[in-house]
Formats: sequence, C-alpha cells, structure tokens
Amino acid sequence: MIEILKKLNINLEDLNEAERQTFERWSSDFESKPIDINSLKDFLNKELTRIDFELSDYKNDPVKDLYLKMQIRNYKIILGFINAPEMKREAVKAEINKRFNINL
Repeated sequence: MIEILKKLNINLEDLNEAERQTFERWSSDFESKPIDINSLKDFLNKELTRIDFELSDYKNDPVKDLYLKMQIRNYKIILGFINAPEMKREAVKAEINKRFNINL
C-alpha cells in the first residue's frame, strides 16, 4: 500500500487522521491472507468447542439453548461437507486394501 502512496506522490505523514485510519484499515485488508480449508476447519472446531461450553450453562433460556444447538448443527454440517472428500478417499483406500491387500 505504501507503493500506491508513492505512485500518487503522497507521503504517509501528509495524511490527516481520518485518511491515515482508512489507509491502515485498507493496508490490513489488502495484506490479509486468503482463508484456506485448514484454517476454516480449525475455526469451526474452535467454535464448536466454545458453543458446547456455552450450551452447558444452566442459566441459558430455551431460546438461547435452541440457538446454540442450531449453531452446532450448522457447523457440523459445514465440517461434514468439507471433510466428505477425504472421508470418501479413505473409504476407497480401505476397501482396496481389504479386497486386494494393497496399502495406498
């Protein structure tokens, strides 16, 4: 992002406070890494752990309890979708090993 300022002949010091905050936010967004499958799975598993802990709170009202259960179900569906190709691959490998005694 600094290169963009240079191309525009603008120094970072020349920006006012609002412009600097926008520049810093844009710089952060511009440099952020794309989400990969492993980071998504890690996030979902952490969320499931958090929600499970929250679900065990005896002070939850029925609405919150239902909401948390729906979150768990949705996250598990997403994880199942993400993990399905690997699970299928492992099932095929196991079947090949069983039928032909070939370890893949």
